[in-house]
Amino acid sequence: WYQRRVREAVVSTQSTGDLPALKLLGHLLSGHNCRTVVTVVPSSQVFGDNPRQKIDELIKLCLLQLRSANILPEHALQIVKNVVWFTSALLFSPQDNTEEGMLSIGDLIHRLVVFASVESSQDPTNSLKRGIILKWVGALVNTVDKELLVPHLPALVAPVHREVKNSTGPVCEMATEVMSFLRERLGNETLSQAMITADKTRSEKKRKRKRETALAAIANPESHAKKKVKVNLAKREKRKEKYKMLKAKQFKSH
Repeated sequence: WYQRRVREAVVSTQSTGDLPALKLLGHLLSGHNCRTVVTVVPSSQVFGDNPRQKIDELIKLCLLQLRSANILPEHALQIVKNVVWFTSALLFSPQDNTEEGMLSIGDLIHRLVVFASVESSQDPTNSLKRGIILKWVGALVNTVDKELLVPHLPALVAPVHREVKNSTGPVCEMATEVMSFLRERLGNETLSQAMITADKTRSEKKRKRKRETALAAIANPESHAKKKVKVNLAKREKRKEKYKMLKAKQFKSH
C-alpha cells in the first residue's frame, strides 16, 4: 500500500488534492536515514529489498513532475524537499552500485540544474523553478558533508552565480542569500574555486556551440538563417522582460 501511494503522489496531475500525498512521501522519507538507506537493506515499506532501485524510480518520477509547465508552487516546494533527501541519499551511497539505466548523482544534479537554466533562458518572467532549485542547493549544502559535495560544487554553484549576476527582484535576492550561505558553509576559497571551474565549463560549452553553429551554417545556410532569426527574436523578448523587471524594481525603490 505504501509503495502504491508513494507512486501515485509523484505521478499524479497538478491538483491541490495531491499535496497531502506528496507530504506523505516526505513524512515516510524522514523516517529513514539518508546516510545509510542504500547500504543497509532493512525491511522497508517504502524501499523494499532494493533501496537503490526504488530511489531511482522515485527520483525519475519526481523529475517528471517538476518538468511540468503547470506545476503549482506548493507542489514544487514539497517535491524539492523530497528531492533533497534523494540527492543526499545518493551522495552518501557507494557510487559503484549504480546499475545500468539508473541516474548517478551527477546525472541528477545536472537534470535539476537544467530546470533552472531552461526557465532562465526561455521563460525569464517566471522564477518558480529557479527559486526552488536555489532552495535545493542551499538545503543540500546544509545537509551533506562538505567533502562529498566538493566534486559537484561547480554544477551546484552555477545556477546560484548566474542568478546573482543576471537576475533582479526576489530571485536575485534569494540567490544572494544562498551564495552568502554557501560561502559561510564551504569557505571562501572552496566556493571561489568552484565558481572559477563553473565559469570555465560554461565558456568551453559556449565555444563548442559556436563551432557547431558555424559548421551548421556552412552545411545548411537556409535552415541556419531561420534559426538565427528565431533566436534573435527570443533574445529581444528576453531583453524587454528584463527591462520591465528593472523598471518595476526602480519604481518600487522610489
